[in-house]
Amino acid sequence: MRHTIASLLAVLLIAEAYARQKDPSFEVASIKRSAPDAAGTSWGAQPGGRWAMRNMAVSVMIREAYPTQDRDLVGAPAWVTSERYDVNAKADGNPTRDEIRLMLRTLLAERFKLAVHQDTREQPVYALVIARSDGRTRPGLVRSTTDCDAVTAARREGRTVNAPAPANGISPCSWNASFGPDGVVVRFAGLPLSRLAESVGQPDGRVVIDRSGLPGGYEFTLTYSENPTPGDGKATLFTALEEQLGLKLIPDRVPLTTLVVDQIERPTPD
Repeated sequence: MRHTIASLLAVLLIAEAYARQKDPSFEVASIKRSAPDAAGTSWGAQPGGRWAMRNMAVSVMIREAYPTQDRDLVGAPAWVTSERYDVNAKADGNPTRDEIRLMLRTLLAERFKLAVHQDTREQPVYALVIARSDGRTRPGLVRSTTDCDAVTAARREGRTVNAPAPANGISPCSWNASFGPDGVVVRFAGLPLSRLAESVGQPDGRVVIDRSGLPGGYEFTLTYSENPTPGDGKATLFTALEEQLGLKLIPDRVPLTTLVVDQIERPTPD
């Protein structure tokens, strides 16, 4: 009898240890194909431990769960970037961005059967550097004094954000990009220049890496045209960076971490 009780206790202890070691996951999650006529897109963490994505490709989830320098997903089938999905997930408490990334990995593995590995490959890039040899930048690049760690924590916990309103009209510690007749308008408010690569994509197919050496966060508005025509007075990304911010892109080659998709399936129904 004692042997049986001891064996049972051992099993319970092993089960408890296993439960503690399980990958973190959302309490509930809904994944559905977006409506064919859906307009607008959004994605990211929300107050109350929520993470949501609207009318966007699964590749967005994968890149958030497995951040790498190279945005390519080697080996991914075409539907990963072409099909649009709505995702709504809820976690217990107020997880950090790193914790949410681990939960997204679990969600992708369970619902999409995703299996990946990382590889390092030398690839052509653009290095973002200060244009002037004396290290001076343009007045359009303004150093931010906002404590973005405090702002992020307040948003995650659903508290009021106590931070000065950026001059360019967007939320503190955020960025956005709009596309219109004047071209592309990128607005930054308090984020480091390393995040600039997210906003300008991959010009000429090259990843942008920050080598400016400028610490902290910055506030700016950058306006440029992806397809300027002679005489229209619109600046390319390269010209706009130098004239408006005092930065420039120079070609380089560096080893980049790339994500390789070994397996993925369309999601199981809710």
